[in-house]
Amino acid sequence: MNWIVNEIDIDDIQFSARDKPRCDINHFLVDEGFSSIDIKFVEDREKASIFKKAFNHFLVKNNWLNVLKHLKKDDNIVIQFPVKNHTFLFSSVINNLKSKGVNVIGVIHDLEIIRNSKHADNFVQKIRIEFEEIKSLKEFDKLIVHNEKMKNFISERLDIDANRMISLDIFDYLVDGDNKNTNVDDSVVIAGNFKGIKASYIYNLPKNVNFNLYGINFDENYQSNNINYCGSFHPDKIANTLKGKYGLVWDGNSTSTCSGSHGEYLRYNNPHKTSLYLASGLPVIIWDNAAIAKFIIDNNCGICIDNLDNLSSVIAKVDDNKYQEMLDNVNRVSKLIKSGHYIKKAIKKCLG
Repeated sequence: MNWIVNEIDIDDIQFSARDKPRCDINHFLVDEGFSSIDIKFVEDREKASIFKKAFNHFLVKNNWLNVLKHLKKDDNIVIQFPVKNHTFLFSSVINNLKSKGVNVIGVIHDLEIIRNSKHADNFVQKIRIEFEEIKSLKEFDKLIVHNEKMKNFISERLDIDANRMISLDIFDYLVDGDNKNTNVDDSVVIAGNFKGIKASYIYNLPKNVNFNLYGINFDENYQSNNINYCGSFHPDKIANTLKGKYGLVWDGNSTSTCSGSHGEYLRYNNPHKTSLYLASGLPVIIWDNAAIAKFIIDNNCGICIDNLDNLSSVIAKVDDNKYQEMLDNVNRVSKLIKSGHYIKKAIKKCLG
C-alpha cells in the first residue's frame, strides 16, 4: 500500500506560503491513490531547558513510531523532509520502518546543510544538521531532490549514491479555480516575504522598470513611482491575483548578483515562487546562476539575467514574437505544474 505523511500542527491555525508546497504534494499524491496519514503535534514555542528539549526529541520520535506502527512489509511511504516537528532522532524512525520492510521515500523541501552550513554559528544548529539532516538523508531508500545540482551536491558531500535520487525538476503548484493572466500590465512581479536579508534587494531596485510587489513585511515607505505594493494574499489565491508581464526570482541584499546564504542557495534549490509565476501564466526572469535557470532555458519560458541593473535593457531585447513564444511555453508548462505532473512523475520513478 502507498502512504504519504501529512504533518499537522494543531495549534497553528495560520496557513503560510511555507505550507503550500507540502499541502500540494499531499493533494497530488492522494489524487494518485496514496493514503494520507496525519501526524498531529503541538510545537513547543516556549523557552525550555536543555533537558526538556532533549526529552521532546524522544517524544516526537515516539509519536511518529506510534502513528506509523501499522505499516508493513512492501508498503511505500512518502515523507516530506525536513519534518515540521523537528527531532534529532528522526533517522531512527526511518530505520525502524526499513527494518519492517517498508520502502521510505523522502521528498526534500529545504536543506540547511546547503543553505546555512557555512553560516551555522551555534552548536545546536550544527548538531541539527548532522543528526537530523545528514543521518536521515542517508537512511531514505529514495530521495526526490530539487534538481541535478542538488543531487550532485548531496552525492559528493554526503557520499549518497546518486542512483537513489530522483530530480523533481520543478515544484508543482495547485491553483484554486481557472486562473487567466492577460499580461496587460508591463510590470515585473515580485512575490514573497520581504522581511530580512533574503529580499532586501527590493529596496534598491532599478528606477527604469516598474514592479508590482505581492507579499508580507514590505516597508511601504519604499513605495515609489515605479514600485507598486499590491498587498498580501493567501497562497491558494495569489496565482489568480498577480498582474504583470514577468515574474522575478532573485534573493539576497544586492541587485548586482544573488548574494548571501539565501542568494547562494539559489544555486541548488527550486524556489517555489518560480512555480507560482508559471502557474499564474507569467514568464520568469531569473538569476543566470540559479539551478532552476536550466529548466527555464530548456523550456523557453523566461529569461536569465546576471545583474538587475541591466533589467530594462534585457527586457527591451524581447520582441513581441519572442514574448508570445515564451508565453505559449509558459502555458504548456503551467498546465503540467497545476496537474501535479512533476511530483507524480518523480514518484513513479521511485516506485518503478
